[in-house]
Amino acid sequence: MNARIISMAAWALVGLCSFPRSLSAAPDCTHQAVRHHQSIPVRELGDWQPIGDQAVLIWIPNSARAHLLQLTAPLKGLQDATDLTVIGGPGLQPIVACGHDAVVIDGDPATRTSIASIEVLSALRAAQLARPARPPQWT
Repeated sequence: MNARIISMAAWALVGLCSFPRSLSAAPDCTHQAVRHHQSIPVRELGDWQPIGDQAVLIWIPNSARAHLLQLTAPLKGLQDATDLTVIGGPGLQPIVACGHDAVVIDGDPATRTSIASIEVLSALRAAQLARPARPPQWT
């Protein structure tokens, strides 16, 4: 899928409910997530692909590896979406599954869904989960 992915700070999105980082255990959670490779550095947001209606594969640019985002709830319309916005904290903070980072599809604030978990996948596992970009050529 050659769709766009957008990353922006939650505070910059007008009309989206967000939980300020100061109201949760975000600093501890964020540090733990980064330490255990359960985060996505903003520079690693590449093309994306839905995996069912509750997970998203985000490809690492210039790599065969990807991040698997599991969402807290099924996201209706994910399979047909053309744009995915990953909402994180201000600046270049990593995307984490600590309750405040989320995804939105096609710019619709009503689709905001929190990220339940993030896993860095090997090239082999990413390829196993990915749908072929085009049908295989049989010779």
